[in-house]
Amino acid sequence: AGPDLDKVLNYMFLDQMVPMRGMQQLFYNDREIQITRETSVGQTFVTGPNTDIVARVRAYFPPTGNWQPGETAVMTLWDSPAKKTRLGSAKVEYDDRSWHYNQMEWDLEAPVKPNTSYYFEIPYAGDGDGKGGRVGVMNDTSACKEGQGYVNGVASDFDVCFQLHGRRAPNRVGNLKKMFARLDLDRPEF
Repeated sequence: AGPDLDKVLNYMFLDQMVPMRGMQQLFYNDREIQITRETSVGQTFVTGPNTDIVARVRAYFPPTGNWQPGETAVMTLWDSPAKKTRLGSAKVEYDDRSWHYNQMEWDLEAPVKPNTSYYFEIPYAGDGDGKGGRVGVMNDTSACKEGQGYVNGVASDFDVCFQLHGRRAPNRVGNLKKMFARLDLDRPEF
């Protein structure tokens, strides 16, 4: 019981994303923008009607020889591109990196409001050569509904290839009731 059970019962769901290639869950991408000390990539998006928590953001971020020990892939969620309020942040260290279909995942668990615009940014962090990984983008600003890609905080001509996984507001008793409602408690094994 406790926070871990609450997360299991309040499961993640796919909220927002750019188009992907069918069942393979591979991102389409037109080009890649390298993260450097001088270059960060960001994206605005609008949460769905049931999203109270941004649980995870997954982005096209393929393995590259530029990413070296001492460098970190950071994902920060902000209230807007003006970055007045930081809502959550997660990082993937070079030593902890792993890829599944050229995707990187950041677990944020950041509280948000439904149907509200937010902004995430991926800057360079670390003490390496100043060149981090590359973020895949689509050369189409309509790929993400009500979204916009950014380079160094300036609106650009693309959308970041990403998926956003949300959670509903925590409701321990309600979620337990939903879980047990799925079970046939009259079965002998229960």
